[in-house]
Amino acid sequence: MDEQQMQFVDPDWQPSEHTKQGVINLDPREQPSSFATVTEEYASQEIPYRERGKLEPQRRSRRKVWFIVIPALLLILCLVLVAGLALPFSGGTSTSTGSTSMQMKPGQPGVASLVETQVLPVHNYVPTSSADNEPIVVISDDVGSVHVHIGGPRDSVIVTATEYDGKANFKGMTVATGESGPNNNTLTITANSDTSVSGSRSIDLDITVPFGSSIQLTEGSGAVQIEGTGSDSTQANAQVKITSGSVEVSGVEGGIDVQSQNAPVVLRDLGGIISATTINSSISALRLSGLVTLNSSTGSIIASDVQWGGSFSTGGNGSISLSNSVLNQQTLLKIDSGTINFQGTIQPGANVQFESGSGALTIALPASTAFQLDFGSISGTLKNDFGSNNVGSGRPAILQITTSSGLAYIKKQ
Repeated sequence: MDEQQMQFVDPDWQPSEHTKQGVINLDPREQPSSFATVTEEYASQEIPYRERGKLEPQRRSRRKVWFIVIPALLLILCLVLVAGLALPFSGGTSTSTGSTSMQMKPGQPGVASLVETQVLPVHNYVPTSSADNEPIVVISDDVGSVHVHIGGPRDSVIVTATEYDGKANFKGMTVATGESGPNNNTLTITANSDTSVSGSRSIDLDITVPFGSSIQLTEGSGAVQIEGTGSDSTQANAQVKITSGSVEVSGVEGGIDVQSQNAPVVLRDLGGIISATTINSSISALRLSGLVTLNSSTGSIIASDVQWGGSFSTGGNGSISLSNSVLNQQTLLKIDSGTINFQGTIQPGANVQFESGSGALTIALPASTAFQLDFGSISGTLKNDFGSNNVGSGRPAILQITTSSGLAYIKKQ
């Protein structure tokens, strides 16, 4: 095998010092008398190559190992990348009591942030007093969601808190509880996320309270949900103050008062004295019964299946839509420059007032409605399908319509 062939067979092969110094001519016509001596010397020079040949398979075996290791590392890396891409699409909460774990916590629509979670031990509060007093639960959470279930064991308040932090640094985050009041039936729950440490921190509270509890909840930013757990309306009182986020109250009968700055309010299946006020958001209501007061400074009010009456008012361009409702008490519907759309029944003797600045009014009533109309406007107009301001017999309902401008339309159904 000549030198050129050896170069292709073994890339690491180097010519011996003897061959570097000269070329061996194998032509017998040009062989020197010392040819045997020279060939023996050349054979002796081959020994290092043979020895090197013995070592060469070891280097080749190491390369074979790398051929196995490198693909394995690439496979592991691909699996990690696939798991990372799949994580944002997973839902739910992955937590473990007494330890931390990772999850994708929803933020703005379409945005989620990777955070660490820590579930605190469950706190089961039992009043120390034997007096038969329903508990008063005072809740405060600066950042995070609060979910209150009404209908748990009597004289027991169960609190579960989950802390969230983007760097698993829970230092400074606290959930404090304490009881007070003349009968020790007032439980105070205060969650503090200490967002001065990190902006990606929050504490979620899940609280179960007995029937008849009075809930006083103050929320900085987050989602608030208060719901009765019974098949029928649950007896309870709830007072909510929130800056931003959202509020939903459902399945409760009692006193409900919601005050919101920037959080939309949803009310469902409520009875009693119901009040909701927002500054920069809207109010949605479904199946309310009792004295209802809904007010939005700039947003709209959409309500359906309201029984009894109350006050509905908006400012700015906010509108009011009240449908499938029965009014049998004194009721006020007031707008500024938006619109009013009422569709329902006004019972005999009820006094309903419609007030508008420049917005349009549409009042749809059954053909059998008996009413007495009092209309006043500066430059507005009236359209009346009933053809008269005094309609029907018996005790009439009183309709008072006051506008500055715009159209008021009484529609016969």
